[in-house]
Amino acid sequence: MKINERKSTSNGYWLPNINIRFHDFDVSWSKDLESPATYRTQVVTDNLNPLITRLPSFFYENILRQNARFSFNKYKQKYQVGIHININYKDKSEGYKSWRDVSNGHYTVQSFQARSTSNQSFYLYGRYNFKSGKDWTFYISQNTSLYTYQQYASINNVDNKLTNLGINLTQEFSITWKNLIGFTPKYTYSWNKSMNSVKNNTDFLENAYETHKIGAGLNINPLKGFSLETSYSLENRASGLNERENYHILNSSFYYTLKNNSQIKLTGFDILNQNRQNYWGNSGNTTYFQNTITLRQYFLLGYIYKFKVTKLKN
Repeated sequence: MKINERKSTSNGYWLPNINIRFHDFDVSWSKDLESPATYRTQVVTDNLNPLITRLPSFFYENILRQNARFSFNKYKQKYQVGIHININYKDKSEGYKSWRDVSNGHYTVQSFQARSTSNQSFYLYGRYNFKSGKDWTFYISQNTSLYTYQQYASINNVDNKLTNLGINLTQEFSITWKNLIGFTPKYTYSWNKSMNSVKNNTDFLENAYETHKIGAGLNINPLKGFSLETSYSLENRASGLNERENYHILNSSFYYTLKNNSQIKLTGFDILNQNRQNYWGNSGNTTYFQNTITLRQYFLLGYIYKFKVTKLKN
């Protein structure tokens, strides 16, 4: 196959941007132009690897993107509410084609410019401050987020459109006494599901994955010069392809305030030495487990001094 080495194109675009604000509401719509990913471009067949052949892929066109956004924010002393909705549409996207020879395991791949995609996100925040006495304050808050994204893939000449759906819910309750001691329990739930346009095909797997996280924070402000900030969470998440495990994450900082208002600080991160970044998911006909090296148990001793600058007016 002969490769065309040159291609000349000329395009014109109308790219409006409209934004309307009214009191606590904000609505906007815009069109924008996005360049194709240059790393996908390949002009010759790459067969240097005996197990993988990468076919040419070039002459990607510009991507026309439309974005619509709605937000509402209300902040009062008694309560706070925030709602954000975002819709992103692209007239073109990027995908992968792949073929596998089961007799010898040889793998052939090719990038391609696919059809349109639509991605959405929704975020809701709410906080309510309860009536409190002279010494006590209470509040309860809720964070909810939902998102979707889409992508195309073709495996063994079967075309598929993947839609990924994710939901995150966080509930928090706070108790404070005289602004000296604060206790904040929290619960977070995360759920992710992949859905394919192709059904009952072993090359396109669907799965759902969830994570539970229960924890609490404790703050003690200066009592005779001593302060404490600590947080603990119990996380139930993936520890292997088919296994789950509980992780106990404990962080703490201990302060002592000197007479000149400087502080000596001792911090312990991941005191129980269990911090791990694990992720379990799937792509096409592959299920994978990823473990990322991350910073684990460490202790840090430091000294904090705050400089004060006073400005005088003539």
